[in-house]
Amino acid sequence: MIEEGLVTFLLADTGLTLLIGNRLHDDVLPQSPTVPAVVWQRISTPREYSHSGSSHLAMPRFQFACWAKTRLEAIQLANTLRAALEAHNGAMGAETVYAAYSENELAGYDAETGLRREIVDYRIDHKET
Repeated sequence: MIEEGLVTFLLADTGLTLLIGNRLHDDVLPQSPTVPAVVWQRISTPREYSHSGSSHLAMPRFQFACWAKTRLEAIQLANTLRAALEAHNGAMGAETVYAAYSENELAGYDAETGLRREIVDYRIDHKET
């Protein structure tokens, strides 16, 4: 499962873990969060097919919200995440990743918490096992 490999891969990245420790959350930011932190979710999973059936190539799109107290900290966190993922190919857990592509970026502010976030989307092309 690509999600398991992705989490393991990101938590093994020294640059990223220096900033977030183990604060890599799925789907939602906890209440009263410690930041910086990253929240991830899979937002789509198109697959490649041919006339003979599945090619076993999946291209899921993951969204990462990089949360921090300031805009510059959120940008730094997004840049560190980008350095870990950008054009990665090879093993990611049990999956073989062909490439990771940045698909989109946008900035945000949460008035309720006063936190800033940089949202980055990545498509991770991989062979499904």
